[in-house]
Amino acid sequence: MNNVQLLVKVMKQDEKRSLLKQNVFDAAYKRIEQDGLVGLRARDIAKDAGCSLGSLYNAYQDLDDLILNVNSRVLEMLKETISSNMEDEENAEAALVRLAVNYMNFAYENYNLWSSVFGHTMQDNAAIPDWYTEQTNATFLAVISPLLKLRPELDEAEAFILVRTLFSAVHGIITINLQERFISIPKDMLQIQLIEFVQTYAKGLQIKV
Repeated sequence: MNNVQLLVKVMKQDEKRSLLKQNVFDAAYKRIEQDGLVGLRARDIAKDAGCSLGSLYNAYQDLDDLILNVNSRVLEMLKETISSNMEDEENAEAALVRLAVNYMNFAYENYNLWSSVFGHTMQDNAAIPDWYTEQTNATFLAVISPLLKLRPELDEAEAFILVRTLFSAVHGIITINLQERFISIPKDMLQIQLIEFVQTYAKGLQIKV
């Protein structure tokens, strides 16, 4: 086999590997989108992808790795959604409100995918890969800019603490309502309450103690 033939063979193998990985990813994404993480099994994903279980584990290290890759795509979608039309928003309070409403809409429209990001736990208490943690943090960096307009004296690290606090509150409000715990209210009413909460939070940040 000459060098050209060897190169062609390697390219074909890479193409097959890429196709396998994409098919497995698409099958897992579809399963999570339709049914969430409940009952998700590697064997079912392999069947949907038209490959063997061994081939699935050649494409991804394990089920955790596959789920994290799906969740990574969801984080990309979420980042794009919450940041949409933000470049024209100069008012910091209005920007925070829009971010919160965009986040709520994403959760409602992509419930199973959204739940997968926050509901997945690694098997055997394995550590979450650094690349995934970095992407998760980067997803919410859009919130820092308007917060720094409200609190310009803060550095980015201090602002990120406020981001986490605000996100936790907004996420909790939406999650409780979507899971119908305690008292569930219609989406339009939830949006009104969410807007009022974020506005109150934004105004509170500007009060000098």
